[in-house]
Amino acid sequence: MNAGSTGGRESGWRRRLVLLAALLAVLLLVAAGLYQLMNARTFQLAGQLTHRVATTEKVVALTFDDGPDEHTGQIIDVLAEQRVRATFFVIGSQVEARPQDAKALVAAGHQLANHTYSHQRMVFVSPPPWRRRSKGPTRPSAWRVSAARSRSVRRRARSC
Repeated sequence: MNAGSTGGRESGWRRRLVLLAALLAVLLLVAAGLYQLMNARTFQLAGQLTHRVATTEKVVALTFDDGPDEHTGQIIDVLAEQRVRATFFVIGSQVEARPQDAKALVAAGHQLANHTYSHQRMVFVSPPPWRRRSKGPTRPSAWRVSAARSRSVRRRARSC
């Protein structure tokens, strides 16, 4: 009798271990999938994402993130030499710290767009709080130096 009941216990433990291993594998796959989704460049859960524009022309959209900074003047000079315009996704706190650089970007014909005030990571943030955060000091900072108002907002990427 003991031999039969021991075999039943071992079989129950084996089943539990297999079930636990399967559950762990599913959880790891879900976590990996969520990580990929969170860092996707062409998919966003909330709001709109423009990753492609339909055109028959061969064009390139040149963008810069996280400025203005100490290199802004050099970038403006190089772009002017090449007769190139770009969009600068500026950080509101940087615009407040370096308003002369933001004004120089606009004067040179470049577009300013919003890259948040503090470069906070905004993964899985729904649109209403995200818009409230973006309407904080960033918009007045960026728009004080520019007559044009951009509707472009760039969320922080995983590598930033």
